[in-house]
Amino acid sequence: MPRALPKDLRIACVCMRQDSLIRSLWHGAQRYLRRVPGCGFAVFQIRPRGAEPLTDWRPHGILVHLSSESLLDPCQRLNVPMVNTSMVMREPPVVTVGPDNLAVGRLAAEHLLARGCRRFALLGLADLGYVQRRFEAFRSRVEAEGWPCQVYEGALHTVDTRRPGRLPPGSRDLLRWLRALESPTGILVADDHVGLVLCDVARAAGIDLARAHRVVSGHDRGLPCVPELTAVEISEDRWGYEAAETLVGMLRGEPPPVGGEVLLPPQGLIERESTERMAVADEVVSRAVDHIRQHVQDPELSVPVVAAACGLGRRALEKRFRKQLGRTVLAEIHRCRLDLARLLLAETDLTVDAVAEEAGLPDDKALRRLFARHLGQTPSAYRHQFHRR
Repeated sequence: MPRALPKDLRIACVCMRQDSLIRSLWHGAQRYLRRVPGCGFAVFQIRPRGAEPLTDWRPHGILVHLSSESLLDPCQRLNVPMVNTSMVMREPPVVTVGPDNLAVGRLAAEHLLARGCRRFALLGLADLGYVQRRFEAFRSRVEAEGWPCQVYEGALHTVDTRRPGRLPPGSRDLLRWLRALESPTGILVADDHVGLVLCDVARAAGIDLARAHRVVSGHDRGLPCVPELTAVEISEDRWGYEAAETLVGMLRGEPPPVGGEVLLPPQGLIERESTERMAVADEVVSRAVDHIRQHVQDPELSVPVVAAACGLGRRALEKRFRKQLGRTVLAEIHRCRLDLARLLLAETDLTVDAVAEEAGLPDDKALRRLFARHLGQTPSAYRHQFHRR
């Protein structure tokens, strides 16, 4: 039997410092909490030994961003239900809501494999929980295909952009690592902050990163990287919203989530300059893939149409495609249509019929067959992951 919420329900949003991510999380959380009758909420930016304002407010529940273990004790002392929104700790001792970082790593790997990469690398602070998971899934996926993957294990230092061409001493190890990578290597950087460091180091050393390698960021934060980074899209607003909904559910007496986690699938992947080029030596195959991507919404797109656009016979193109990418031209058409359909289902309210049409498919039945074959679920079930609220 659900419990009634207190009429003066107070929810505290707790962090050690506010940045753009935490502000987005609290915005999403408050968007849910405003729908709860009589709910008051407040943000507390506290230090481990300075929790008096939080204690005095006597919240009924806490949303906490556990970016540091030292923040755990002052929150636990209040002995109220608590939900964590940080993925820094590998196994936090409280209910946690956040992105499915294993899915993030797999999505990045699939994209770089599809772009023809055959060598891979990882860059980020691998001792952080969310980075560990992204790297674990990425490495597992590419090594399952038989391709090598290496990790940069040195320190990361911000480059002073006021002094172009000058690298801090701590960045020289990263530059040596980057120069030693065989071109083209598919690189997953943990997030845009790490990506910005990589881009600035390459720029200071005169390396054209977009030409030399293919880079994907594990979290699109909108930072001004050059080249612009292809990135995994994570809905920060939904992240905060789901955390607040989970906390209020616990206050109503609902059981905590199985395994102590609510993991949210990434919205998709935003393609930008850093992976525009195919990582294959065959220019004809590269042109064919570009043609497919540019005309994926055209229902007339077919293998003979792609072959004609490249000035080759169908059989000759298929042979070169298989050699360079290990798949058929038709498989690439299906892959691109599936990617577009997934994006539309996650980010729009278009009907399944309309999504099929936008993705160049004849009808919703064709879309359902594509989803069943490649994802093992229906388009509606896929959409439900992103439209539960």
